[in-house]
Amino acid sequence: MVRLAMLFAAIFWAVRAFGTEQGAFVGRVVVEWIDDDPFIQKMRVAERFGYRDSKGKVWLADGEHILDGRSFPPLTQELTGPVFAGELRRASLVYDYQCKAMIEPWRAVHRMFYEAVRTQGMPAIDAKLVYTSVYALGPRWETKDSSCFRTCHSNLPSLSWKPQVEPDLLTPVMAWIRGADPSLEQIERRLNALILKPGPHLFTQGYSQLPDPSDPPPPALR
Repeated sequence: MVRLAMLFAAIFWAVRAFGTEQGAFVGRVVVEWIDDDPFIQKMRVAERFGYRDSKGKVWLADGEHILDGRSFPPLTQELTGPVFAGELRRASLVYDYQCKAMIEPWRAVHRMFYEAVRTQGMPAIDAKLVYTSVYALGPRWETKDSSCFRTCHSNLPSLSWKPQVEPDLLTPVMAWIRGADPSLEQIERRLNALILKPGPHLFTQGYSQLPDPSDPPPPALR
């Protein structure tokens, strides 16, 4: 355990000092299955494991939170297959853990998941479809150091929600992504125009709801 902690510390300071152009997984996946519910797969990470993104940030997963895959909307699992049994299980473990921990901003966690599935070999278009599913339907939260949490919700242990969007509205967005290969920023703007509940309040939380005029046009309706 001491050697593993020293390894993670060395990697952390190395990437801070030198950075990295490509993401990489750190450590090996060792989990402990929790058999208290026959209908829900639950596990706990037995050895510290993580993902180092392209900017050098290390996203860790350890045994503090129980992982159950509930961070993944059904649409995501349609695109990826079983999240803990398929080829993307390493990215899925880190993402589910970070969604449970709610320490980092939700937007950053979703972006990390996109990069992690790309690191595991998923093609860019497919990864953008997966990103669309978690951005539009996945969990969101306020970190405890945010002004929203400190000002309005400090009496709560945590603050999380899921955006509201009609699933049928995502079908043309997915077709647009396949045809136009937009950037993540362009995808977010397109989705922001569809999401009915972007934040814990009724008002929007600091970003435009309208696509930029320079974005690729959506597919024509038939």
